[in-house]
Order: sequence, then C-alpha cells, then structure tokens
Amino acid sequence: MTQRVTEEGVISLNSVFYRLTKDAKGAYSKVRSSLVDYPEKQLFGDFSKDSQKYLSTAAWSDFSDGMGRERMESRDTKRSWWSTCEQRKARRVTLPPLATQTAAGSAAAAPLIGELGGTIMAAYGTAINSYAVDAWTSRGTLAATPTDVLNFNLDAAGTRTEYLAFCYTSNYAYATSPTGAWTAASAAKATVKMAYWDNKLWGISATGLLWYTFTIGGSNEVNDAQLPLSHNDAITGLFVGRSPDGTEEIIYATTKKWLWQHDFGNRRFIRTDVPLPANLAATGISRQATIWRTSIALGANTGFMFLQPGNPNGTKAILLGHDDGLKNTKEGRVFCMAESIGDLLIGTTPVNSTDSAAIFQWNDENGFQVLWEAAAANIRIDSLHVSDAITNYRLYFGYNNRVWWIRLHDSVANPGQVQGWTFTDRDISNTNPIIQETPWFTADQEEITKIALRVKVESEGCSTTEAIRVRYGLDYSTSWTQFTDTHTSDTIFDAVDDRIEGNGITTFSLPSVAAPAGLAFRAIRFERALRRGVTTTLAPIGVSLWLEYLKVLPDKWTFDFNVDLLNGFAGVSAIAARATLLTAIESDTLVEFTYRDDTGNTRNFYVKVYQAAGTEDTGREERGVMQLRAVEL
Repeated sequence: MTQRVTEEGVISLNSVFYRLTKDAKGAYSKVRSSLVDYPEKQLFGDFSKDSQKYLSTAAWSDFSDGMGRERMESRDTKRSWWSTCEQRKARRVTLPPLATQTAAGSAAAAPLIGELGGTIMAAYGTAINSYAVDAWTSRGTLAATPTDVLNFNLDAAGTRTEYLAFCYTSNYAYATSPTGAWTAASAAKATVKMAYWDNKLWGISATGLLWYTFTIGGSNEVNDAQLPLSHNDAITGLFVGRSPDGTEEIIYATTKKWLWQHDFGNRRFIRTDVPLPANLAATGISRQATIWRTSIALGANTGFMFLQPGNPNGTKAILLGHDDGLKNTKEGRVFCMAESIGDLLIGTTPVNSTDSAAIFQWNDENGFQVLWEAAAANIRIDSLHVSDAITNYRLYFGYNNRVWWIRLHDSVANPGQVQGWTFTDRDISNTNPIIQETPWFTADQEEITKIALRVKVESEGCSTTEAIRVRYGLDYSTSWTQFTDTHTSDTIFDAVDDRIEGNGITTFSLPSVAAPAGLAFRAIRFERALRRGVTTTLAPIGVSLWLEYLKVLPDKWTFDFNVDLLNGFAGVSAIAARATLLTAIESDTLVEFTYRDDTGNTRNFYVKVYQAAGTEDTGREERGVMQLRAVEL
C-alpha cells in the first residue's frame, strides 16, 4: 500500500518509514535523484554509417534473399515484404523485364501453349495456331477445348519422330510438323492429362484410367492401372519424376487431394504420404506439377509442396511469397508451373475478385520474386511454357485470351550487363505501380519508441523520365506518406512531381527540412516505386536506402539517500528499523519507495536497492547510518 510522506526528512521504503540523516548544522540530508545512465553505443572497427555516438542507422541495399517477410528481424536484412521489382542483385533494385503481348490468335479463348519443331504453338480453345514474327496462323481445330499439351519423341525402329499432342477429355490429337495436319487418335481414348515415359505416350482419363501406347494415333493404346478416386476428387496432373528412393524415373499422378506413384510392374497406383489440400484452382487447363532440379514441385492452393526423392527429410510446404506468405491484397492460388534454368516459375489465379494474378520465380538461393504482375484484377495466368525457339530464352504465358512473352536470364543474371535487355513500364500513378516494400522495421525493440530523423536514398540511372518515388508508413498503418522535400537540388529531386530524377544521394529530413524534429515510431517501413520513359532499355536503379534514427530509452531514475539508524522513529526502534531495511534490501521483488520532494509533492516509485553501505556500532548497540542507492526498473 502506498505510503503518503508528509514530513520533511522522512522516506518510505517497502511500506516502512525511515528518518534521513542530518548534517552538522542539523539540516536533513537530501534524496539525490538522477536519470539512469545507459551505456553508450560500443563502436568497433572502421568508421561506417552506424558510427555516430548517439544515432543509429538501418540500411537496405541487398534484397537477394527474396520477398515475403512482413516484419524485419535481425536475420532478415536481405528480405523485402512485397516487390514487383527486380531485386536479386545487391545494390540494384530496378524494373522487371518487359512483357510483350503477342497478336491475337484465331479465336478468343484461354491459350494452352506448346512447341513443335522449334515453333511456338498454342490452342486458343479448340483453335490451334502457330507463331512467327508476331503473328498467329491457324493450323487446325480440335474436337473440344484441350486440358493438356505434351511435346515428346517416339523411337520406332530406330527412327525418332517429334510429336505435339493436345488432349481434350474424350480423345487426343497430334501433329509432327508445325504446319502439318492435326490428327485425332482413330480409336478415341478418354484423356485429361498426358506424360512421356519409357518410350511410350501415357494418358489418364477423368475417371483415373491410365493407358499407354508405343505408336501414336492407332488403336494400340493399352489400359494399365486404375486410380482409385475418392468422393469429390479429380485428376490434376500426370508427370515423370524420380522414384521415392531416387534411383529411377517413374510416373506420378496428382489429384486434388493426393500424390500417387505408379507401379508399372504390378499395374497399379500407390498413394504416397503426401496429402494435398482440396485445390480450388486445379481445374481446366491448369498444370500444377513439374520437375525442378530433380525434385518434384506440386501446386497446393496458395503454395506448393516441394519433394526431394531419395531424401527422407526433403518434403516441405512453401507458401507463395514464402515465410509470411503474400499480402492480403495480392493473394493467389497456384494454377500452372514450369521449369527454367534458374527458377521454378509459378502462375496464379486470384483468390479474390480484387486481386491481380502474378508470375513468381522461386529458387532455394533467392526465395521468391515477382516476375510479372497483371495490371487488371481477377484474370488468371492460364499456362506457362519456357523455350529458346525464337531469338532468345523466353517464358511464354497465357493471359486474358492472349499469349505474352518475357525474356529470361540464360547466363548473366544482372540485367544491367545484358545487351538489349528491356524493362517493363507502369506509371507510378497507376493502380498497380512497380514497387518494392521493405518489412516493418522495429530495431528489434518494438516496445520502445524511436525517432526517425533522416532517410537517405541512393539512386542511379535516373532522369526526368526514369524516376523513383519514395514513401513511408508508421506503426502498422496501411496508409503511406510521400516524401515531398529534400536537402538536394531539383536536379536530383523534382519537387513538383515529388520524384527522384537524378543520381546520387537524396536526403529527406523528417517530418520536413523546415521542421526536422523527427517522427516518433515503434515500427516503420518504406516503399520505392519505379518508372521509365519510352526507351525500353533504360531503367532507374535503387542502390540503397538507409534510415538515421534515435532510440528513446525510457526515463528511469536512480535515488541516493542516507538513512538514520542511530535513533528510533515512528515507534520503531533502531534495531527493528535496521532489520526491516535489510528485508527491503534483500527482497526478491521490487519494493516501493516514496519521498516528499521540494515542492511538497509525494513521489512514488518501485525500485531495487543495488548499493548499501554505512557505519554501525558493535556489541550491544546495533545502531548506525546506511547509505543506499535505489534504481527504478
């Protein structure tokens, strides 16, 4: 219970009153108070950004570990939260590669893309088209909309023949030349997915019946195994991968619920120990399984399963975006997958009608990166196909009833060092600009207030057309505040457009240059938005961004005072007072400390007594003086 101290020269410690000592003139000694002296920063090594005595610095210049970290911890210095920028090279955050929309096909429908004889082919619904010089030429018609496409070679009597086949639930059709005729199998064979293994074409029906053939198009298809589909399950994929022990290749089938392995010797399917979520995106032309670096990647709603055959600990579930997943405004389900030299490529279908589809790149070294994000909402990525058939290494993808393509890295991964590399464009004022968001930064001390004083942004490649906009957010708010004034001239920062349009370091004082008092924050984040002009080979570069801030440590007090144990007080003998004082000193908890200040007000704190020294009589007289130091905690 809090004691009220009203008398001069009296304090209360642990609910016991004590008299303070007197000086030679008879005046009571004072309670001496001072702020706790926190230790200064310990600086080691050569001078750096963080070498200021009182200020601290947080720097962001390397995001090569990928996106998907919402709140920054000390181990997440190379992560972003969300980014549609190219960010895998340290000190080089720039625009992603240009996506080119090809001409319209002969029909308006979701394209399913394949390749034959070095020519890109696509089925727009039932209409088959070949591609050349940004034009699609009609090459035939399927009996129904296809559900899968497969390029393969069969060796018959020493002669290898390349085929491209589309299946469409009730049958499959094939061609051996991009300009040749398309032929439906003479004995209709129900097929929804296809694979090539052991010099055979394999197919599986919607009911789970697996078949194979040595020869194409005749009546030589052989029924092999029946997949036992459960209620509300459906076939989602057929592919070839390493066996569970990693020693050979076998056929796998995926459904909405399970991964199944094929036992060729016994003509049966064996259910693996890999359950899949009831995949809401696994319908139509989706292709949600692929091989990447000898491992198996399986689409699983808003993420994928990653299996490493031969490694008993090699199965893991990975969310799109990784770790913290995706922003709730960017949610997508895996719809199609493909393999490139450097990455697993994933196309999504939006979860909500307000979300936009995207194509993600993923690998173990760099995590996730957005290769391309749709400008419009609620339109899925229909299919993916990687090829070097035309000019350079490209990803072809189906979107909004058109085929698009993006150049991929095939050697040097630094776009600034690739001749003729082209960058995308989306104005900063658009609904979905090209942006990068840092994680929320708390300096690993979310509980204390910090003061943001200055933000410095280093840029290259900027001009009046190649520009960067910078914004900040505070304390987990969804709103952003744009920087509008700097210490630099307009040759670097355009005060009219509020954009960095020059090279070098731009310094922003907070909240403004005119009033640089700083901004209090518990958590802070930053966003850079990038744009280019009409020249596709030019792009701005975000080199680095750093924050200068001050940690505001809580004000805590130290109290020094001398207790008189020579005489009794308030009906308590000196001996008894000494005993109660020792109890307060040795307490396992904080004790209450109360005194009356010079203005007559009672001040109350909870403290720990850390120092005690004094004098005391010996023998039968246990009296003396105790000098105490109590610290507020």
